[in-house]
Amino acid sequence: MILSLDGEPAEEVLARVEALISGATPPWRRHVALLDLARGEQSEPVQLEVRPLRGGAFTTTLLRWLPVIDREDELEDPRPGEVAEILPGILYVNLRQISFKDLLGALYRAATAQGVIFDLRGYRPLSDGFQLRLVVSHLTGGDLALPRRRVPVFHRPDQKEVEMLSSQGTLEARTPPLSGRIAFLTDGGTIGDAEACLAAAERLETVEIVGGPTAGTIGDVNTFPLPGTYEIHWTQTHTLKPDSSRLHGIGVVPTVPWVRTIHGIIEGRDEVLERAIAVVSQH
Repeated sequence: MILSLDGEPAEEVLARVEALISGATPPWRRHVALLDLARGEQSEPVQLEVRPLRGGAFTTTLLRWLPVIDREDELEDPRPGEVAEILPGILYVNLRQISFKDLLGALYRAATAQGVIFDLRGYRPLSDGFQLRLVVSHLTGGDLALPRRRVPVFHRPDQKEVEMLSSQGTLEARTPPLSGRIAFLTDGGTIGDAEACLAAAERLETVEIVGGPTAGTIGDVNTFPLPGTYEIHWTQTHTLKPDSSRLHGIGVVPTVPWVRTIHGIIEGRDEVLERAIAVVSQH
C-alpha cells in the first residue's frame, strides 16, 4: 500500500487530483485520477512511502521508467491474452485489444463454449466501435434496442424554444448465437459506446456484468477551445437506456459487484476475473 507520494499523504494527493477532474461519475474520476498520478517525465524521481503486506513501512525513491502516459495507451494489469480458454469450456476475450479478424474467430469458438467472459475494463477506444456491437448482436436470437439519444436544438437565444431530436438504433441478431453464460467485466474506465452496448445487453437473462459501475458518459463530444491551450469538453447528447431510464451520470451498474483487494494484487490475482469465471461456470 502506498502511504505517501513525495511526502504528501496518498489519500490527500488522490483527493486533490480528483477535485480537478471533470467527470459524470465518481468511478470515472477515480479512474482518470489514478492515471494522472502515474504521469511524469521518463527518469523523473518519485518518493514513495510504502507499507508492505508484511513488515513495517519504508520510504524509497524510484525513477519513472515510462514516458508520459496517454489515456489511450494506459498501463494495464496482466491479462490472459486477447483470446484464451482459461478453463475447459470457459473462453476469455479481451475486447480492448483484440483485432476484428481475431474477434470473428473468437465468436465462432464462443458459440459452443459453456461460458464466455468479455473484458471491457479500462479506457481504450475500440479500434472499431462495430466490434462490441457485433458481440452483443450474437447474444440473442432477436433484435436488441440500443439506448435512445436526444440532441437539443435551440431555435432562439437563451435556451428558448428548445427542440429535442431523438434517435434510437437497433442491433440485428446475428448467427451463431452464444448459448452459454456470458459475463462482461467493467469498471470506471468503461465508457461511451461500450456503455451503449452494455445497456442493451444487461436485460438478457444469460448476461452478467461483473466488476464496477461504468463511467456514465456517452454521446458525441463538443469541444470549446480557450486561451492558453485549454479546452472544455462536454457531451452533446442526452442518452437514455432502452427502457427510458437515465444513463448519463449513472452508467451501467454491475449485476455482480466485485473489486480487487490489496492481498489479491500482491499475489498477482485478478479477483474480478476469478469471480466472472465462477459466474459463467454455474449451470
